[in-house]
Order: sequence, then C-alpha cells, then structure tokens
Amino acid sequence: MASAISKVKQKLKQVKFRHLKAYLSDNLSADPRNCTHNEIRKSSNGVVHTCGYEGSNTYGKICDVSFGKNRAKECGLFCPKKDKEELKAEFYNFIDNSSIGEIAKEFPDVTALMWVLDTLGADGTDVELKEHYERIEQVTVENHHLSSTLEDLQNMVLLQTTEIRTLEEEKDRLGVLLADSNADKEQIRLFFENEKEKNETLIAENEELRNTLERNNAPLIEKPPTLWERIMGWWK
Repeated sequence: MASAISKVKQKLKQVKFRHLKAYLSDNLSADPRNCTHNEIRKSSNGVVHTCGYEGSNTYGKICDVSFGKNRAKECGLFCPKKDKEELKAEFYNFIDNSSIGEIAKEFPDVTALMWVLDTLGADGTDVELKEHYERIEQVTVENHHLSSTLEDLQNMVLLQTTEIRTLEEEKDRLGVLLADSNADKEQIRLFFENEKEKNETLIAENEELRNTLERNNAPLIEKPPTLWERIMGWWK
C-alpha cells in the first residue's frame, strides 16, 4: 500500500509540475494578451487589443492575434504583465487554496490523482510542488553551467587542435623549404665543383700552351762545323 501511495504522489507531483510549466509558458510567451502595454478597446466589431505604449510609433495600433499576425513576437517593447516568480506564486496559491471543484475545472487530472490518494487513505499534503520545482530549476541551472563549461572546453580543444594543425602544416611547409634549400645547396656545390674542375683543366692547358710557345720562340744556337765539314768546305 505504501508503495502504491508513493507512486501516486510522485505522479501527482509530475502532473502538477507539467501544468506549472505550461502555465508559465502561456503567460510569459510573446503574445499581445501577455503584454503590459496591451489595452483592450471596444469597437463596432467587438473587443480589440491595441498598443498602449504612449510615445511609440505603434501606439493605438491594433496588436491582436485575432486580426492576423502576432506583432508581439517582433516587438522590442513587449513586456510580460507578470514575471516568473509572480506567476509561480499565483499557481501555487490556486493549487493550495482552491476548492476541489475549482481545481477539477482547470486541472481534472490533478483532481483525479487527489481522489486516488483519498481513496487509499492518504492525502497530497506532502506533495510539495514548490520544493520540487525549485530543485528542478536548480538542477537545470547546474546542467546549463555544466553544458556551458563543456562547450567552452570543446571550443578550447577545437582551438588547440586547429593551432596544432596549423603548426604541423607550417612545420611541413618549412620542411619542404628546407629540403628545397638543401637541394639547391647541393646543386650549387656540384656546379662550383664542376667549374673548379673546368678552371683547373683550363689552367693546365694554358700552362702547357705557354710552355710550348716559349719553346717555339727560343733562339736557335748554331753548332760549330765538324772537321770533315770544314775539309769538305775547303775542297769545294
């Protein structure tokens, strides 16, 4: 029995919470009827909602979803009539202080669960919606902070990954430049070695030509005639 009562109470808490969320959403949404500047005027066609923000360029103009477009969604002057805390207090007060008939009219499922609890010999006095809602809001805020922190960490990792990738690309680029530079240095070295060999060959050839030229230009020395040559010269 205790388990069944606990389950019904948990279900009642969930149903109340769902109705609270819907109540807040309905009254905080950008709708002309929720705007503190919206006024109700009577016309020949009945009641019409208009903008009552004096001094604005929309003052007196129709702002009513019954006449087509919902202007409140795009209006920078939209301001809810009640804030979130006021609406929550209003909802809690209705649930805690209204009669069963009034609650049944607005929230029949809540009344049904309250009837089940009554049948089981329990009541809903310990179904503390306010505490439940505030805890959920707290957890929601904490989850939001955690989500934001996780997103920041993901962005940091992404930035670092991008930076690492950029550095690696720069490293590869410099490596290519270094390889090209080394290749150019090797080509230059081979070029100068080849030129050096050519110069050494030319120097050797020039030296040989110089020696040959000196030999060709050397003065001729006449040998003295032999005795036989002299005798034959006399004979002639």
